[in-house]
Amino acid sequence: MRCKKRHSVVSNILRPFFKCYFKHRYNLKIKTVSLLNEGCLILSNHLTPMDQFILGCAFNKHLYYMASIDLFQHRILGKLIEFLVEPIKKQKSKKNDIHCIRECLKVSRENGNICIFPEGNRTFSGELAYIDKSIVKLAKMIKKPIILFNIIGGYGTSPRWSNVVRKGKMDAYVKKVLTYDEYKDMDNDKLYDLIIDNLTINNFDDSIFFKGKKNAQYLERAIYVCPSCHSFSTLVSNKNEIKCQHCNLSVIYQNNLTLKANDEKFNFKHINEWYNFQTSYVKNYDFSKNEEVYKDDNVSIKIPRLYKSRLFVNKGTLLLNLNEIKIIGKKKATSFMLDDIEAMTVLGRNKLNFYVDGLTYQLKGNKRFNPIKYMHYYYIRKNKKEGIENEFMGL
Repeated sequence: MRCKKRHSVVSNILRPFFKCYFKHRYNLKIKTVSLLNEGCLILSNHLTPMDQFILGCAFNKHLYYMASIDLFQHRILGKLIEFLVEPIKKQKSKKNDIHCIRECLKVSRENGNICIFPEGNRTFSGELAYIDKSIVKLAKMIKKPIILFNIIGGYGTSPRWSNVVRKGKMDAYVKKVLTYDEYKDMDNDKLYDLIIDNLTINNFDDSIFFKGKKNAQYLERAIYVCPSCHSFSTLVSNKNEIKCQHCNLSVIYQNNLTLKANDEKFNFKHINEWYNFQTSYVKNYDFSKNEEVYKDDNVSIKIPRLYKSRLFVNKGTLLLNLNEIKIIGKKKATSFMLDDIEAMTVLGRNKLNFYVDGLTYQLKGNKRFNPIKYMHYYYIRKNKKEGIENEFMGL
């Protein structure tokens, strides 16, 4: 059997403890919803590192989460997680992961409850990240009721780029329920739009305050283009301020999540507007005039392994040019042609994973390291080379 009794026992034991934790830490009160015995597919937006536990508190039965295989690369913790709750492993390098689909179908046949964050990543901007249309095909294969779930206030409380949890307000609830009969004959595009509409929330309600003394700290992990001078990687944060070292633009990240700048030409009210400008700017930027696209010092590269410690490869200066990414260390250089890389993704707050010939390589820099710019360039180049108009840029 794929669904084991111990999974439900673990969930039932942990649920009341996590409810108390979320009430005091996140100012979140969760009302537990009773699920039917037939099983279901739960889809939710993704804001905080604790979202899977929030969903676990919101329902009275064990949920089988779809989780990145990267989660299991810790030698002891990976095996413990698999034994206690056995998530459905997903390889981020594979768009159509056959093993993952088979595991979903196994859980479904045993009337287990599947939980997926279809964005595949926590949002950096506060907006719903890209969702692949394959989620619709998977839902129709599973043939279970779809529960669309909303988490609100998580971006203000614990944004992905920050180390700090702010004092604010969160809410979590079921937005919509679709029975299989209601969607089985629905046009795929219509069902996809319905999912998007019901997972899209407003993370920037000016009337809600998230108090903190380091609201902007490490915002440069997400934002790397100055909107005033258009310089790359010149932004440095300190407590509630982020400042451009090239043109001295100063932006204060206020408690109601609005932005206040010392430049009248700065016209972004919220971070998502700045992030969207950044994405649009780099999409249209002519990188061909730069021999060196991006550079960061003191970056390590390792190979994560399932249930084993990571293998050290190199450490030194990370360089990205038009066609290659490499680490120049004291004794050697390690390089990869971008054409050989199958996919890139950001792991956690600011690690960069990429996949080559079945291996995962992980880049880790200092606390201010921005991996998004490397991933953006990779997907801009990849999409242009393949001649496709694709909004997907890794997130």
